[in-house]
Amino acid sequence: MLTASQCATYDEVKRWVMARTGWADNAGTHLGTALITGLVSTTATSPVDVVKTNMFVGEHAGVLSSHGHSRGTAGITESASTTTSSAQLA
Repeated sequence: MLTASQCATYDEVKRWVMARTGWADNAGTHLGTALITGLVSTTATSPVDVVKTNMFVGEHAGVLSSHGHSRGTAGITESASTTTSSAQLA
C-alpha cells in the first residue's frame, strides 16, 4: 500500500509543483516533491500500519476490539502509543 501511494502521489505532486511554481525538473523540484510525498504517504498509511501492528502483537483479538470500538479513533491511537512506548523500552 505504501509503495503504490508513494508512486502515484509523487507523480501528481511533481506535476502540480512544476505547474504552480514554474520550476524546472531539477534537484530542488525532486526534494520538494519527495517531502510532500512522504508526508501524504505517511498520513495515508499510518492508520493501516497501526491496525496491522496491533494484530501482529496480539494485543487485540481483531481489527476493532471492544476497546478500540468503544473508544473510536482514540482507542486505536492509544493502542499505537502504548505499542510504541513498549517497543522503545525493549
